[in-house]
Amino acid sequence: MGDSPTGLVPDAAQQLTASDLDAYAAFALRTRSPFAREVLRAGGHTDVLGRVLALGGADGSHTRGLAVLDDAVAAGGVGSLRPEALSVWTSLLLRAGREDQLREVLATPDLPLTDAERWVLRTDLANPHRTGAGLTGDALAAAERDWLAVLNEVHAPDGLEPVELLPPEGHDTVYQRLTTTLDAPVDGDLVSVVMSAYRPDADLRLAVRGVLQQTWRNLELIIVDDASGPGSDALLEEVAALDPRVRVVRAPRNAGTYAARNLALTVARGRWMTFQDSDDWTHPRRIEHQVRHLLDFPRVLANRTWTLRSYPDLTMTFVGYPARRLNASSLLLDIAQVTELVGDFDVTRKSGDMELPLRLRAVRPGSVRDLSHPSPLAITQLRVGSLSRDDAVPGWTRWDRLAYRDSYLEWHEQLATGRIAPGPGSTRPFPLPRHGWYADRDQRDPAVAWDVVVLGDIRPVAPDALRTLGVARTASASGLRTAIAHAEAPRPLSTKRLDLLPAVSTDVRLGRLGLTSPHEDDAVDVLVVTSPESVLHLDGAGLRPGSVLVVTDTAEPQGWTVAAVDSRCAELFGVTPTWGGPAAVHEPGSPVRAAVPADRWTDADLADVVGARWLEVPGRRRPSADGIAIGHHLSDAREHWPEPATAIR
Repeated sequence: MGDSPTGLVPDAAQQLTASDLDAYAAFALRTRSPFAREVLRAGGHTDVLGRVLALGGADGSHTRGLAVLDDAVAAGGVGSLRPEALSVWTSLLLRAGREDQLREVLATPDLPLTDAERWVLRTDLANPHRTGAGLTGDALAAAERDWLAVLNEVHAPDGLEPVELLPPEGHDTVYQRLTTTLDAPVDGDLVSVVMSAYRPDADLRLAVRGVLQQTWRNLELIIVDDASGPGSDALLEEVAALDPRVRVVRAPRNAGTYAARNLALTVARGRWMTFQDSDDWTHPRRIEHQVRHLLDFPRVLANRTWTLRSYPDLTMTFVGYPARRLNASSLLLDIAQVTELVGDFDVTRKSGDMELPLRLRAVRPGSVRDLSHPSPLAITQLRVGSLSRDDAVPGWTRWDRLAYRDSYLEWHEQLATGRIAPGPGSTRPFPLPRHGWYADRDQRDPAVAWDVVVLGDIRPVAPDALRTLGVARTASASGLRTAIAHAEAPRPLSTKRLDLLPAVSTDVRLGRLGLTSPHEDDAVDVLVVTSPESVLHLDGAGLRPGSVLVVTDTAEPQGWTVAAVDSRCAELFGVTPTWGGPAAVHEPGSPVRAAVPADRWTDADLADVVGARWLEVPGRRRPSADGIAIGHHLSDAREHWPEPATAIR
């Protein structure tokens, strides 16, 4: 093995088995690890590497990924591509304008493309607005009819009225022309439809029209102007004049979508409430379908429907993602029952529409349903500048979105067990990951400085997770301003991103620990690394440590070397680390200690783990009530338990 991370690549590639490829690709996408990409390249897994490169999120990633996938096709034929790589490659062909090649692929029936993938690609190939061909008049009208016939294949099985287009005059994009011809009014209890708007553009007319054309006629549309300023007044007054059911409510200050929805809750008159984004189109059957479902199933208090996602030209091929997805803003709920059970929306800048339904499910299991049929009841826009576009790409999500999810899931568990009361109330139930998540947009993120940041893999399956938590707790208990940061290592591999230790979220909620990320521009006096291999897989770092301490209880490194970790720490943090670990493991002459110069070794032993949740071990019973168990347990390896019972005593 070499003295740098690159020198470890051949061994890692040799150890990567075919059965691990899917999980390793998911790991490479989650971490954006340059090391993992080199392992895939060295192992000859060209199609997996091409997919990982294409979904990498950086400028030019599609071009680089397509080139590598083309190499895989040239070497082994289209049939050699794994299904996930084939899906990405065909999407890239569409986006690259290689239509003839894509049609040839679609004409091959035995390739592992799903019916949904084939339908999206056929629809986009038929879209006359995709390439800007400049058709006009009768030629454009004929092309649009052919295209819509393919598009509406998704609606036909459920008997849903087809999507149509208004004449092009007066519309900036083809998306703004979406409509459906339907005159089938339905009556019932009042539904309050809430639409928050911040500096809206012409898409607002489309969104409002979609609400006013609903078959469920007894509704009110509450447009909450999120302090847009005077430049939006004319457009807001225009849409308010379209129908007496529309009213505009002015928010006192800009506080984001979920604060706007909470404001609407205070003035809504309906039995039901649902939501509509100010730049999206909804099918006129949506509200009718959702209300009928709640009336038919009175134990269900809220439901959501599905949507198609498209660009302004109504193409739906979004590389790495399916076109059909759950429509979070379609949430329709019983106002009185839901607010009594769980309160209102968490006032945050992001992800609040995902949190509230999960909170409701935690407090009342089975109270939220996601309705797959009829087919997608909306078409929502993929727009540059969306809050979620920079925070998530296929396979990767920014750390703060994940931290927010981990925090609210831990809070929900407390609600479900009755340990704390539901509803955000007057104070936050848990801190948000960064100041930019708070409602007050005017304040900038303050400079963040920590005494100690403990960096490690804190998934429950990670062998170092409890040690990482223990080190952080010990530092915090010593009066040091301490944060914990997650950096995933490839052992053990997992196809899905796992929630982090719930105890970490508990400590953050109670103010014992802070949260940060290796990529945040935070100053830190001492960075303690508890998972050496995870450092090799960081794609970069923003932390600015004064010193770095690597603590390991492993005498025989696996997947890393001292020299490689030294090199990577110097590259990422500008600091060569000090090393340490328990004396019982690192006796003089042990592999790790022998590799560290004497002036960079310290007797840094393991911290006690206090208050961690007892871990269930298959085939093992908990300690009896009349005994006390003291010990250190690695949850991933039963073989670490001594046998027989007398050895434990």
